[in-house]
Amino acid sequence: MHHPPRPLPAKVGSVVFVASALFMIWLGTMARAYYVPGLCLLVLAALLWSGRGLAILEAVLLLNQLSAVLLLALLLTGLAELLHLPKLDMAGIMLLLHLLTGGPLAAVIAIPLLLSLRRSRTFRGWFTWRTGRGAPVVEARS
Repeated sequence: MHHPPRPLPAKVGSVVFVASALFMIWLGTMARAYYVPGLCLLVLAALLWSGRGLAILEAVLLLNQLSAVLLLALLLTGLAELLHLPKLDMAGIMLLLHLLTGGPLAAVIAIPLLLSLRRSRTFRGWFTWRTGRGAPVVEARS
């Protein structure tokens, strides 16, 4: 039995996550709040590189995207005033959630990564093989 090679989106995504994490950690030396997104980006890179935790990876990336969209919707529209909600409190919650799930760099990386997970059977199959739920890959020898 032979394990499949690591797919290109996993390699590239992991490297970009680590580079983004190092940048966020460097920003954390100036403003300590950026340590949290840096740590989250390192965890996402580890999950992606190891091929484990697909559900966690997808959930964090989708939550990051959702919090960014809601944050922008709250700040750029009059939705909070229309619903009689405290605009700054709601925006603060969305900002904290966005930073907790990796921040703006994770949001940019999440778009092509989530598309790859949806469209590429080999990428998703690599995650299922790593968790033991997929069929074993047998190498054909002649």
